[in-house]
Amino acid sequence: MKRLFDKFEVLECLKKDAHSSVYLAKHIYLGKKIVLKMLEIFPDQDTESLHRFKREARILASLDHPNIIKILDFGISENQAYLSFEYFESQNLLSLLKHSQLNQDEKTDLFRQLAQGLEAAHQGAVIHRDLKPENILINDNRQLKIADFGLAILQDETKITNNSSIVGTPAYMSPEQIRGEPLTNRSDLFTLGIIGFELFCGYNPFAGKDINETINAILSYPEDELIQKFSRLNRPFPEILEKLLKREPGNRGTATELLSVMGADMIPAIQSRPIKLRYSRLLLILIPLLLIITSIWLFLRQNKLDEQIPKKPVMTETRNDSIETMSNLKSATKNIPAPVRQTYGILLFEVQPSADIFLNDNLCFSNHKNGSLSLPPGEYNIDVVRQGYPTYSQRVTVRESELTSINVNLDSLFGYFMCQVHPWGDVTLNDQYIGQTPLLKRIKMFPGRHVLRVENPNFEIFKDTIDIRSGETTKIRINLETMSPLQSLN
Repeated sequence: MKRLFDKFEVLECLKKDAHSSVYLAKHIYLGKKIVLKMLEIFPDQDTESLHRFKREARILASLDHPNIIKILDFGISENQAYLSFEYFESQNLLSLLKHSQLNQDEKTDLFRQLAQGLEAAHQGAVIHRDLKPENILINDNRQLKIADFGLAILQDETKITNNSSIVGTPAYMSPEQIRGEPLTNRSDLFTLGIIGFELFCGYNPFAGKDINETINAILSYPEDELIQKFSRLNRPFPEILEKLLKREPGNRGTATELLSVMGADMIPAIQSRPIKLRYSRLLLILIPLLLIITSIWLFLRQNKLDEQIPKKPVMTETRNDSIETMSNLKSATKNIPAPVRQTYGILLFEVQPSADIFLNDNLCFSNHKNGSLSLPPGEYNIDVVRQGYPTYSQRVTVRESELTSINVNLDSLFGYFMCQVHPWGDVTLNDQYIGQTPLLKRIKMFPGRHVLRVENPNFEIFKDTIDIRSGETTKIRINLETMSPLQSLN
């Protein structure tokens, strides 16, 4: 049986990809099952992965609630980092909805637990950012726990974290999350509304046939038409979903308000000690009295301030919410106010490997693989730049209330070179020695014109130019005995 970190015995591999893995394991010293999440650490690895791994540990360590999965341990050993979690024998909500028939009471209770767990995270200043049915675990007793805080951030981090990069699952994102705006816990509440819709109505209202259709649906859905889809649900869920799925974050309320509408109480994340009876009676008298005194003071203070402020003519107020883009976008985007009607589009990009993204010659993302920008309609020049790779350039048109996506694989921009030399030769390209023929593999090269030089002490030096094109392999044959011109190889 495989042993990890001298204290975990692997029982089963639950998930594995290029750099991370999740195992069901047994803690040797505690004699109990745990879930072990591991991350491979390499010297040239993107540090963001390790940073997120540590942040997940720190966030979960700060939360203690029956509807949130518990973290047990975190550590780093040589080239591996690990997190261990409580073992919660369960299935996720996606699987449960596919294979089980839930009655109304069960759906209501699951939604209540989900709201309680989410509000506990919000009270701890945590924004989940990737809430979805796959990350919601439910056991046979219908107890629910929220898991996978790998993309979660603390509310204070929104000031220093690059929120303009797309993170999360598109079908469960809020409009502001797609637009790359700074997030609050109200973004999680929109996601809660989507999951609630799916729980009670049986489908995701925004899921389209592809990512573009899905994102466009979230950005431009008519609220009145959406309300009609759940208007016949049992009360109070039409009112709850209508509020959660408001396009404007400030109109979504809080999970505590939602629980109050449901007639449920919030389970506190940390249980406080009971107050002795004599103190509780005293508080029952003092608290209302203090509230009355505070209200009177605020009223008098406001009246005094109103007298000091010069009166202005009464005008009809038009609200303009600004769309925040990257601060270093400078003149390319600036902060463009969004009127009541949408006057912007979304530019979404995915890049492999990570690179710097320039918009109209202004750097807007540094060393990123994906992200999004809210932009006014128009044409823009996009440049994708990474040292040691060809530069990708494209002119794109952004249209109002539509998603424009760019998918770039910088490796595909290289061209390749192969050659045969008779009888043999030392090959140099642009004064850089490549090797002696026969060359056993293709030579990766930047597109463009290159100087080829082939030397054999028994013959004259061969020199010519070759053209390399992106995504193509240039194959040539050289006969040094006849010094014939370059010939293409079939």
